[in-house]
Amino acid sequence: MLVRLLCLKSSLQTCYVGVTQGDYPCCLCWLISTISNDWLLGKELHPLKTSEVLLDNIWTHPDFRGKRLMLFLTRILFEKARQQGAQRAMAYIRRENESSLAGARAIGWNLFLFRRVSHRLFRRRTIYINIPSKSSIAA
Repeated sequence: MLVRLLCLKSSLQTCYVGVTQGDYPCCLCWLISTISNDWLLGKELHPLKTSEVLLDNIWTHPDFRGKRLMLFLTRILFEKARQQGAQRAMAYIRRENESSLAGARAIGWNLFLFRRVSHRLFRRRTIYINIPSKSSIAA
């Protein structure tokens, strides 16, 4: 939850909150555009191109997990991004977050990079590793 509080206090421009019919917040997500490239670079993330957006800190309240809200949320956010001129949307999902990865695959997201962060002598190093496509994996 601390990460989301830091995002609220940062320069990120847009956070969308999904609410129930009774106005109970059930999910949230930041829709980040090139306006926030300085913030992304400070986090050692790839800067966005003008045709790209990043969905970040996607969160669903525990009471609503497993109800396929991500499908509904991303459809709405993709439409908003398309209205802003985006042609591609991305999200960073931790490799060990199997439920989020499974949910992303289930709604048609393509995984294409792993990000590996290491720390040595008080320095942070980030590398990106391509995920081979299914056609290039030997059986």
